[in-house]
Amino acid sequence: MSLSYPAVLATEAKIICSDALMYSSHSFDDISNISAVKVTEKTVRGTISNASDAGKHDKSSANIQTVDYAQLSSDDDTLVIKYTVKFLPFDGTCCACNDLEFQNKLLDIVKTYREKHSLFELSSRYAQNIANARSIFRNKLSADKIVTIVNYKDRTFTFDSGDISENIFGEYSNNADLKELADIIKSGFDGQEFVLLDVTVKALIGKNQAVYPSQEMILSSTDKKSKVLFSINSQAAIHSQKIGNGIRTIDDFYQLNSKGDIIFNRPISVEPYGAVTNYGLVLRDSSTKIDFYTLFKNLMCKDKELSLEEMHFVIAVLIRGGVFGEAKKK
Repeated sequence: MSLSYPAVLATEAKIICSDALMYSSHSFDDISNISAVKVTEKTVRGTISNASDAGKHDKSSANIQTVDYAQLSSDDDTLVIKYTVKFLPFDGTCCACNDLEFQNKLLDIVKTYREKHSLFELSSRYAQNIANARSIFRNKLSADKIVTIVNYKDRTFTFDSGDISENIFGEYSNNADLKELADIIKSGFDGQEFVLLDVTVKALIGKNQAVYPSQEMILSSTDKKSKVLFSINSQAAIHSQKIGNGIRTIDDFYQLNSKGDIIFNRPISVEPYGAVTNYGLVLRDSSTKIDFYTLFKNLMCKDKELSLEEMHFVIAVLIRGGVFGEAKKK
């Protein structure tokens, strides 16, 4: 049954993350006593080195900057990061859709996908990214060792994050705890139970060492600071969007669908066009024919069968949530 693509179409996010608060601990092995990492400011004297200023400034002049920073105390060597994440029921229901036939067809397609493949493949990837502490980003790179502790109801999982891959999925096959965590996440998507995970990451980084909260965008040119860090009541924190981005970095399906002209060998966050802003790349632009909209229209409007990898990606975008409607051309 061929359908027109709706002008109004949106799905709600099914992975809901909190902001992550940052603490410090005197001991990596015992984090029962922790204190908040505070964001403070300092004024530094640097040099002018960016290319855009070439010819405009005297390179021998000082570059005075006021910046935010955060670091552990002289007594603490361990960074502790705490956040929660929910996994909500997913069956393909749209929160907004102006075409009932389209909505009903989507429900049928998602039902068929779940019956054939279940949501375990995606759930296991989300679980692996929680366990490998991908969401703490730069803080992970500066750590000697990292452990992630996940609490769910009366169950506690402890993962050596450094031993769990960020680039190759499927580690649940050799890790019973990881498989159990994936099953719990899947049960949340299936609506079998309310799944709220309490996640604690501890990273041994060294006394007095800098830590890396999220950085706020400076929208006003009159702001006296050149770097503003995210904080909650002066406590260093990581944006919920960044935590979610780390958990959703599961898309290596684009490699399996590309024609060989894309050079990128790691998973990317699930996005409709496969944008990788850190590298200025768009791995699923419309010219590749593997962007979300092309695949979704092929599936919904042209009755084309997608590969399993393409279906995983489409379902993952719907779980991510967003506004997907298309304005009608006049």
